[in-house]
Amino acid sequence: MSMMAPEVFIDELDGMTYQEMMAVREGLVWELRLLEGTFSSHDGAASRLDPSPDLVYRMDLIYLSELLQLMETRSQEVTGVVAQV
Repeated sequence: MSMMAPEVFIDELDGMTYQEMMAVREGLVWELRLLEGTFSSHDGAASRLDPSPDLVYRMDLIYLSELLQLMETRSQEVTGVVAQV
């Protein structure tokens, strides 16, 4: 996934269906798992990549957080149920 500001990422999701957002979520989780696997076998070469795996990991976590918030809102619209906090 390319690096972009979280606001731009959310703007791109705005017109997606809930099912499309689910696919984006799965892609982010998959990439996070891959990155987590590289952390245990860190050989120094990956840190020379641009952007670094650490940065990609942090941004993916931010994207996932933003996406989950949007999905929560969208699920309430789809189901007509407002979550009780």
